[in-house]
Amino acid sequence: MSQQEEANHQTLGLLRFCVYLAVVLLIIGALLSHFAVFSSRTRDAGWQESARQLNERVQWLHGEWLMANRPAHLFISRPGQTAQGFSMNRHGWPVSPWPTGSGSGCQQLWQLLMETADTAAMVIETRADGCLFRRGTYALYYSWQNGGISLEP
Repeated sequence: MSQQEEANHQTLGLLRFCVYLAVVLLIIGALLSHFAVFSSRTRDAGWQESARQLNERVQWLHGEWLMANRPAHLFISRPGQTAQGFSMNRHGWPVSPWPTGSGSGCQQLWQLLMETADTAAMVIETRADGCLFRRGTYALYYSWQNGGISLEP
């Protein structure tokens, strides 16, 4: 094999390597792009599920309040747990845990309704007529006036 043929062979080998590398990088980029989309959709679905659960539990408490003849404080007993008390407004929507412990009423309300103590990654604001629960770019607003749960951008 002459030097020219050997140089052409090495150049062709290098060219093939570059083409293979480009194809592999394109495939990896496409996979990462799809992962990012699915990851975002998973977070969206998780937050929507949190909104659904919060709404379900608030509605359930409202029904219990109606069946208990509209008390100012509603106590709920669950098997294997101590009774939990809630301060209810005059329309029958939970406003805060009762008796009030440490922390904000909205934080305690989230912890009791969602049955989790983990609120470290959340920003929880008490507003004049409800609570705003924010995690990253996602937010839920709970209104004490009508028990409504809304997703906020």
